Amino acid sequence: MSKELPRDVKLIANGHPVTVGMITEEYSIGSTRNSKQVVPIYDSRITDYIVERCKERNINGFHNFILISGPRRTGKTTYACQLARRLDPKFPVERVAFRLEDFRHLLGTMPPTDIKKGYHSVAVLDEGGFALYNKDWQQRAIKEMGKLMQIIGAKLQTVIVCLPHRNLLVGDIREAMDFWICTSVLDGQRGFAELREGVYNRWKLNLFWRPLCGFVFEELDDDFWHEYEIKKHIFIDEFASEDGGPPDSSRVQLVTTQRDKLIQLLGSDPKYSQKQIAELIGTRKENVCRIVNDR
Repeated sequence: MSKELPRDVKLIANGHPVTVGMITEEYSIGSTRNSKQVVPIYDSRITDYIVERCKERNINGFHNFILISGPRRTGKTTYACQLARRLDPKFPVERVAFRLEDFRHLLGTMPPTDIKKGYHSVAVLDEGGFALYNKDWQQRAIKEMGKLMQIIGAKLQTVIVCLPHRNLLVGDIREAMDFWICTSVLDGQRGFAELREGVYNRWKLNLFWRPLCGFVFEELDDDFWHEYEIKKHIFIDEFASEDGGPPDSSRVQLVTTQRDKLIQLLGSDPKYSQKQIAELIGTRKENVCRIVNDR
């Protein structure tokens, strides 16, 4: 991959240009019978382009169904949350679900997209908890997906589903996807993905995944991400227990409050620097500074 700084280019989405950085012009994203499929690699500003494409679909009366797949630890949930938060700047961690049933309930209770107010209804289904402990995920997905599609379509929602591989979804569900993002590593580093768009082929009556680009994205290390990790750990602990149940948002809030009180207590002790507290708790120094000063 090119070592030069990204070159600014403009892509058109939602009726206006979006500036992104081109890292390299030629990246082999696959091949056909006759030739290789070559696309550019863009910097993290490509998220602005994806967001505008999703907004454009909402304006035109369509929902958004986005699949993010890839091997474990390649950043599926990281990018799903980044994309969700860019579409809805107030996106809360409570709108990340681990169970299909919880996801359906979440979509049913969320407000619909409101174009006039600039609000886009977004939710994330993270396979990390559910698929990890359930062998019958695909069978249950078939039963639930029809119900989900009715809600999503009526409310013009954007749903982001994270799975290890797209083949975990049956053909009918894969055909309903609008964008497919595949995370992987590039040059041994996390934070790389390929973007494809689902294009319906009316002659073959199936979906063609048109390659658009490769792109890089950043890691998450802020309060939102720490709250997500707490929620996921609580879910896994409860689900793995004998009487496991859905993660309780009040318990997530309790654990977060307890953490903040501990940080404030340590912050009042001159023996500990904010850097030492950050290393002890497992968070950033900036978070410690904010929590210590928020008394």
